[in-house]
Amino acid sequence: MKAKLIYTGIRVKNMEESIRFYTEVMGMKLKGRNTINVTSGEVAALVSEDGGPEIELNYYKEGSKYFESYSLGQELDHLAFQVEDVNKFLFEAKKLGYHTALEIKSPNSRWAYIQDPNGIFIELFA
Repeated sequence: MKAKLIYTGIRVKNMEESIRFYTEVMGMKLKGRNTINVTSGEVAALVSEDGGPEIELNYYKEGSKYFESYSLGQELDHLAFQVEDVNKFLFEAKKLGYHTALEIKSPNSRWAYIQDPNGIFIELFA
C-alpha cells in the first residue's frame, strides 16, 4: 500500500478566530470553506502563499457525534492521505485489522477514514 500525505486536519474551538489567525498572523490563504452535513461540522482549507501542504480547520457543532468539549491535546483532528484506489486501500487495511470508521460521499468525491492504533483518524481519498 502506498499513500501520500496531503494535509493535516486540526480541530478548532472557534472557526472565525482560527481563520483570522492563520490568514492574518501566519499569512496563509483561505482556499475554501464548507459544511459537512454528515458530521455536523465545518471545514476551512488554508495554504501558505508559496504552496505546500494544507491545513484544514475542523469545527464540530454541539450535538454532532464528533463534538467534544475542547481541551488541550485535541488539536489533531486527522491526517489526509491520497491513495491510488480507495477501495483497494480499504480492503488491504481491513486484512491488517483496520476497519473503515467513517465514509463520506458527495456527487463529486468520496472520503473514507480508518483509525491508527492511537485512535487518530486517517482520511483516504483518490
